[in-house]
Amino acid sequence: MPTFLNFSRKNLLGVLLTTFLFVSLVVISLSVNKVREPVSRAANYSNNASSVGGLEVRLTSYPPDSAAGYPVTPSSAGCSSQSGSPLTIGQHYAGSYYYDYRAYVKFDTSSIPSNATITSAVLQFTLYSNDTNPSFTLQARDFNWNAPLSCSDWGGTTLGAGVVGSYPITSSSATGSSFPFNISLGAIKKSTFTSFMITSSREASQIRPASGVPEFISLQSPKLTAAYSVPTPPQPPQPSQPSSPTQKNTGSSSSSGSNWGSSSNKNLPNTLKKLNLKVSVPFLLGEMKVNIGIDQYSKELTLKHDETDYSVDTSDLGLPLNKIYTITFSGDKILKRKVQFNASSAETNVNAMELTLGDLNSDSAINNQDQLIFLDSISKQTSIGDINSDGATNSLDWSILLYNLGKVGD
Repeated sequence: MPTFLNFSRKNLLGVLLTTFLFVSLVVISLSVNKVREPVSRAANYSNNASSVGGLEVRLTSYPPDSAAGYPVTPSSAGCSSQSGSPLTIGQHYAGSYYYDYRAYVKFDTSSIPSNATITSAVLQFTLYSNDTNPSFTLQARDFNWNAPLSCSDWGGTTLGAGVVGSYPITSSSATGSSFPFNISLGAIKKSTFTSFMITSSREASQIRPASGVPEFISLQSPKLTAAYSVPTPPQPPQPSQPSSPTQKNTGSSSSSGSNWGSSSNKNLPNTLKKLNLKVSVPFLLGEMKVNIGIDQYSKELTLKHDETDYSVDTSDLGLPLNKIYTITFSGDKILKRKVQFNASSAETNVNAMELTLGDLNSDSAINNQDQLIFLDSISKQTSIGDINSDGATNSLDWSILLYNLGKVGD
């Protein structure tokens, strides 16, 4: 029984985490007006009647056992165009006529910013009819055709447009089933239109159909889904405390009430006057405040994205030189870290290395409790789950949490 209960808890956590992957995308899209612009976005694009069509080329007197008919050109035979769907792709030989079909779709992707990075793209169709005997691969080609479609948009006699996605089909495919193409990211056009030509691999290989055996398929409802990321907008500069001309202070710090030292200690000889800290926080995108403690004293320090050098005035502590001290870093969302140093001179350098993000309940461990806290935060869109301090609680914070899962503090 105990083993079963333990297994059930793991399953429950697994279900919660799996559910999160769906819920988080929905919540982020619904909450886009509540937080500053998220890093990642996804969009669906649907076409209209003027952005989809097909071309048919017919060759007369084409014997199936002859090489005649290749390459296929609209100028050498009859050509007709269609608008709308369903779309026919493939070829067949019926009687004295050989037919070749290509389909064309165009999507308005101008809403994707020019500075965006495409992270995934899927082109999808729905099977309209499959009363033929297809056994080939559908090929999506990067081809800029003109709308409305005309025979001049045929696309080359030898299919020069590059293949950017494919999907193998068989006669077992059922009506209404989906045909998803994973599209090469470079095929998605930003700030303009994205166009495709859909062809048959048998036509590309110039494999002639047998007499009376159709080798084509009809599709409808084309849909393009593209995910992309945009750079995080720069944050406005934060006010900082003035520093003396001779003191470098790339970070900022403030006293923490009476826990800090006394002004009467500032002129004591042979005491520690300043700490030059080197500390970084991987994945931090904004700013975060941490507490630093030396013995019984504590102080607040503001850490910033892409900054590693900070100066802390310790002249009011009266800490004697040539003594080993322990500096402790603690705060919301980071694991506690302790670093020993020798105060060998009035100005001492301390390399604290890295602080680890993800401890949401400040128990000095990153575990399933932090995952549950994050799930609650993503569902309510609170700042508790904003691990990287970029102003949004989203999948980037979840990735950081998973990356640091299992780590413990000092």
